[in-house]
This record gives sequence, C-alpha cells and structure tokens, in this order.
Amino acid sequence: TLLPLLCMAIASVQGDCDDVADDRPEGCFDEPNIAKIVCLGSDPCVCMDGGDDNPCTAIIPVDVLFNVTAEEMNGQRCRDICEASKAGEDTSSKCEYFRWEEDSNPGSGTSEHCTLMEEGQCLVYSPCEGDHCESGQAGCTAEDNPGPSGTSCKGGAIFGTDPNIVHWTCINPFDEAGEHIDIYGDEDVPSGTICLTVHRCEEFDNNKDDADADSGKPKNDLVYKNLVVQCNDETLDEPVTGGNWVRYPQSDNDITTFV
Repeated sequence: TLLPLLCMAIASVQGDCDDVADDRPEGCFDEPNIAKIVCLGSDPCVCMDGGDDNPCTAIIPVDVLFNVTAEEMNGQRCRDICEASKAGEDTSSKCEYFRWEEDSNPGSGTSEHCTLMEEGQCLVYSPCEGDHCESGQAGCTAEDNPGPSGTSCKGGAIFGTDPNIVHWTCINPFDEAGEHIDIYGDEDVPSGTICLTVHRCEEFDNNKDDADADSGKPKNDLVYKNLVVQCNDETLDEPVTGGNWVRYPQSDNDITTFV
C-alpha cells in the first residue's frame, strides 16, 4: 500500500541539513523546480515536470501520487513525496526541498500545489506564512537548521503617520511556523529577522535592476521595489552580529535613508 511505501522511503532519507544564513528551506521560492504537483478539487493531483528532460516518473516513485487529491494533499504529504523522491532507488532527479501552498481560487474549489526542488534550487527566500503554506528540506526540520548567532535587534519602532514614512512588516525566516514579528512592539527581535516595506515603491529600486530586463518580471519578488533589511549578517566579509540592521543580502536597494 501507499503508506508503507512512503514510510520505508522516509526512513532511509539522510538529510544533510543546511545551516547557512542565505539558504532558508523554511521559505524556498519555488522557481526553478524539478516538478510541480497541482491539485484541484476532487480530481487526482497532476504532476508537471519543471521543463527539463526528466518526466515526473523519474522524479517521484511510482504509486506515490496514486489517487491523491486536494483533500489528501497538505504540507506533510508534500514533505513525504519529496523525501520519497530523494530516497527512491529508481528516481534520477532527487527532491531536496519542497513547498506546499493552498491557492486562492474563489469559486473553483480547493486548489493546492506541491513544488519539488533539487539541490541548488532553493536560492531565493520567499516567506511561507500561516497554515496555508509549508516549506522545508527533505529529512530536516527547523531544529536541524538553527538560526544565526548574534545579538537581538531592538524593536519598538515608531509607527508614524507622515506620508513620507515607510512602514515595515517582519518575519523570522528561522521559525518553521513563519510567524510575523512585531517590530513596533516592546520586545527585541531575533537575530536573522527580515523586515520589508509594506508597500512597494518605484523609487526604492534605485538601481533600476529589480526586474528582468527582457521579461520585465521581478527577479526576486521579496525585494522587488521594496526595501528589505535583516538583523545582523554573519556572512559578510566583516560579519555583523551586534544587533544591527543591515541591507538584506539579496537586495541592492539603498536602505540608508530609512534605517
């Protein structure tokens, strides 16, 4: 049956868990990928490969998706499929990261997708928040991928009403639950916290390079026409760990006027 097959596969997964600050499996942006499983209503989920030469049958063991619908698909099932792919003896493309999300499609019934990524494809962080999204690494949990060292940054930001003041929303990417951090509260915020401006602005893209020159699409949706800061950054040539806000490493937008 399906359940023993999954259990046997999962038991053999040996996760080489990432622990570097710029690779956050808890929020993998799911492009590029090796496969995307789309589930709509009561219809069986459909696997679409990532456009490479390997079909889904070379990525996911036979029968793992048999009769799975949106009702059965969730974050844990997506993780199980990724781990079965990684452990499968007959899979030529191995899943290393996964991202499951419920889609917002009013009137069209339950819609979800489970994206599988191989090693080297979780390169961009995209927040995965609440009960409608789960992202991670095969064989690993947030406990295996600890947050960075460093002093917490001060909270207590002032929420201004002047039209020229930017407002921030923050998330701790090292928290598997992906809960928001209240930068306007009294408590300090954990090292590694990422804050971004609530509203995008053309002027934030001061180098005019946030979009791809050919397609016009955002290179990285998180930083696109946003200001993004991070509490500490131990990956810099001169590591910052003393509780200071620095520019998020995947953005080149100038933060000095606002931080």
